[in-house]
Amino acid sequence: MGCKRFGLEIGILSNIVGSTYRVVHQVSPEEVTLTDEAQFNLAETYCAVTLALNQPVFFEHVAESRIRNHPAHAAFALEAYFGIPIMVHGSVYGTLNFSSPNPRKLNFTDIDLDTIKKMAMWIEDELTIAHDNAEQKAACNN
Repeated sequence: MGCKRFGLEIGILSNIVGSTYRVVHQVSPEEVTLTDEAQFNLAETYCAVTLALNQPVFFEHVAESRIRNHPAHAAFALEAYFGIPIMVHGSVYGTLNFSSPNPRKLNFTDIDLDTIKKMAMWIEDELTIAHDNAEQKAACNN
């Protein structure tokens, strides 16, 4: 849904533990060699910028942005990026992010920003419910 809405080919829900960035779920074209459960060094992803700023981050054309020298640009050759932190019980779970090897022709808008925030809230709610249910089940089994 987000890929289509933002016109970006790659969509990822990540989980971040320490310096490890793990792909929980991804949508990408066949020619992109990305799989669920793939792991990367967080510092080598644009999501490191998203988490450092603790807010939605977007770049229509990374090569022409302030992060053009970021390691992710050289490693993954992604030119467009739109990401937001995902929180569960006040702690970082990971990120929701969309990207493309091509620059985005249109600028991201306030409506895009509102949309990704709502998507993140929905995912956070679902992850929080799943977390709480798992804790309840574990407590009942003890």
